[in-house]
Amino acid sequence: MKVEKPSAKVLTEQIFLPHIKTWDVTNGPDPRDVGNDILLNNIFKEIEIVGRMCCYDPYGGADKFVNMLINKNDFSMLEHGAVYLDITQEDDCDVDKYWGNPYTIVDYHDDVSPHVYSISTNYRVIIENKWTEDLQYLCVPGQYHEPRISVYFVCDMITAMNFMKHRAFSFAHEKSNTNNISYVISGLDIQEEDCDCKDLHKRHQSYVGKIVPYTEEMAKLEFLHSLSQSRIHYTNLVSTQGWSYEQSKRVLPLSTKTGLVMTGFQNDWMGGFVNLDKPLKSGFFPIELHNIENIPLMEVLFPLIEEIKKIKKNENS
Repeated sequence: MKVEKPSAKVLTEQIFLPHIKTWDVTNGPDPRDVGNDILLNNIFKEIEIVGRMCCYDPYGGADKFVNMLINKNDFSMLEHGAVYLDITQEDDCDVDKYWGNPYTIVDYHDDVSPHVYSISTNYRVIIENKWTEDLQYLCVPGQYHEPRISVYFVCDMITAMNFMKHRAFSFAHEKSNTNNISYVISGLDIQEEDCDCKDLHKRHQSYVGKIVPYTEEMAKLEFLHSLSQSRIHYTNLVSTQGWSYEQSKRVLPLSTKTGLVMTGFQNDWMGGFVNLDKPLKSGFFPIELHNIENIPLMEVLFPLIEEIKKIKKNENS
């Protein structure tokens, strides 16, 4: 039986720290050296990476993968592809449609001539509304664009369910590896030797039916034994009872490992967060940092805050 601790990594290119990996163009090349085709391909790659985390079947390159999703009208994955546009007053484009779109942020600035509308949105907005002609205005995100940030969480099922209450975000839930079920546990000091299924069963049987004083060690044994038994039942249903993986996984507990990608604007993550001594407003971190029942998860969230703070707007574009 395999047990892991929760973790998180920001999916934006150029930053490499423990548990953190990035793939965005935010910190990438000079915008004057980036062509439209490269930027569009980057959007496709973002969508492909998230989509394959959800165990979609391989389908050629990133562009073929995205076209497959569009042809199937499976638009949810397209939300993870960040689209940044710069449209001037002189361009033949109706910018008002973006002002009224709830999944888009528009920043108008008149400190340049001609005046520019900096638009931050996602690829689903472009495809569903048939605004693909506007992709000619693609650009590297600059100081007036609101960064869209994707984070990949490795967590248990109940944490993933809790995170999905943040409706401002786009979600991609990783499909469980049906051949290698494992668990994510926080708050318990668990060593590799604690997870031996045969030893767990033997130790558990030694006190079944007896009145045993409560100890932290006994509680941990009871918990780990329940996980090992659920895995055994799952395996038996698949291998000997002829059940499908989808049928059998209903016996798995909420501690079962899963992956969750959340994508949102930087302000959706940070909200009014400054530090724990200041009043907090809406946003992922302000809400989750008040969840004192899951203290070990704080060990994941605090480093994540610092990484998202580092993703600054590109003031040189």
